[in-house]
This record gives sequence, structure tokens and C-alpha cells, in this order.
Amino acid sequence: MSKIYEYDDNYSVGIDENIPVKITDGAYKGTVFTYGSVSFNELDDSINCKFEYNVLEKPDGLIEDKIFVNHLGEILIDILAEEIDELDEDFLRSGITQTMKTVEHVILENLLYNDEYSRRVVPFLKDEYFHDRTEKILYETISNFILKYNNLPTKEAVVIDVDKNKSISEDEYKGIVELMEGLEKKDNLPDFDWLITETEEFCKDKAVYNAIMESIHIIDGKSSTKTENAIPEILSDALSVSFDTNIGHDYIEDSDERYDFYHKVEKRVPLTWTSSIQLRTVVHHRRH
Repeated sequence: MSKIYEYDDNYSVGIDENIPVKITDGAYKGTVFTYGSVSFNELDDSINCKFEYNVLEKPDGLIEDKIFVNHLGEILIDILAEEIDELDEDFLRSGITQTMKTVEHVILENLLYNDEYSRRVVPFLKDEYFHDRTEKILYETISNFILKYNNLPTKEAVVIDVDKNKSISEDEYKGIVELMEGLEKKDNLPDFDWLITETEEFCKDKAVYNAIMESIHIIDGKSSTKTENAIPEILSDALSVSFDTNIGHDYIEDSDERYDFYHKVEKRVPLTWTSSIQLRTVVHHRRH
């Protein structure tokens, strides 16, 4: 939708409150409101979006009817789409080197040089979590080597395998080599538990990001294979992403434990998917 709203900083809000939104054009011009909780649920063959709102300022004669509420819903979807566009900016971390590195770079670096870490996280990482094509190709190359040879690759081996990849361009090849040069072996490895926690959070964030993007794609009618009926399962799968500590351990020493785990009989209960999204106080603006 065309931009018909802006964030109104004239109101004082608490740390857990949302910045008021002001409608700047159309029939509801001048209306100032805030969003509360937002939820999505399945009803019959469609997905319903329910949200709470509070009107702070309104023009004379404003009627809060279904058309008005639908209008707020369209603005909400646009805000969510903007937040998704900016999600990647939230993955910057510090404390590992003197220069800032993204979580993706930290993961790639430790996949190359940290054998214990690699064996733990490879079963859970997916190429779709790496949105930058250069990082995605490098991850795929390292991961494929580990899975094939059960060992960490050297930089030389990675470069050779990348060079064999006929699907990449010359510029992409140079970008991968440059990225590789920035991945360094550390004398003192980062805290292992911290690494695992950060990587798991990365996987969760990316899974949800991808699920929301796919859901919006479906809602916009751009999917030729999926309907809105698939959205609850897509989001449910994303929200269930976690590191199973019973996977990725030593296959010899833990064989008894693995046998017990995979043959354990558990009571299963039906899963009803529900998700609440609370818009945060700071909302990123769309990049221009």
C-alpha cells in the first residue's frame, strides 16, 4: 500500500508501549492510534488476523466501523512487512573480535575451525537461514564437506570446491574468497555454551523470518503451490525450531542414550497453533 501513515513522536510512551501511528492521508487523515496485541488464527478455510488498538486522537465524525478496522489492519500488515525488511540489522553482535561481525560470520568462522561446535550445529543449520548469497554458498560448501568427509575443511579445500561450482559468477567467487580471508582461527575459542545459544537464536530468528515472508507471499497470492490454509503449519514449524540436545552427540559413546531416546514412548497431544506478536516500541523504517 502507498504510505499514508507516519509514527507520531508527540506522545509520551513507556518502554513497553508502542509508538503511536498517525494516518496522514485519506478518509481517516488525522487519526492517531496505537496497536496492542496481534494474533493470527485459523477459522474455517481462512486465516484471521486479530489485533487490539486504541484511538488517541480522531477527526470529527470518525466512525469506528468494519471499514475503519480493516484500514488499520492494512496499515498493520505494512508495518510488519517493514519490520521484516529490517530484521537482518538485528543480527549484529560484538565481543568476539575487536571489529563487529555478523552472527553469520561467527557461525562460518567456527564451522571452519571449531570441530566440537560444527558437530553440534550442522544438523540444525540450513542454507535458507543465510540470506546473503555469498554467505549461503560458503555455508553450503563447508557443510557439504563436513557431511561428506566427517572432518573440517581447510581454506584451500573450500576455495577449490567453490571454484568447481559452475553456478556462481566471477564476482561472487571473489566475494567468497574475500569473505574467507576475514575468517580467522582463534587461539582462544569463544565460550562454547554462548556460541550454541547464539546459533540457536539465529536459527529461530531466521526460521520465523522466512515463515513470515512466505506467509505474506501466500497472502498476496504469489504462491502457485500453497494456499492460506498452509500458513498455520508454516508458522508453527518455524516457532518450534530448537536445538535437540539428543542429536549431534558422539555416535559411539552415546549409543545407549540415543537408543533409549529414539525408542521412548511418549503421550502426544494435538497442537493448536497460535501466535501473538507484540509490536515493539522502536519500529524500523523502510530503507530507501
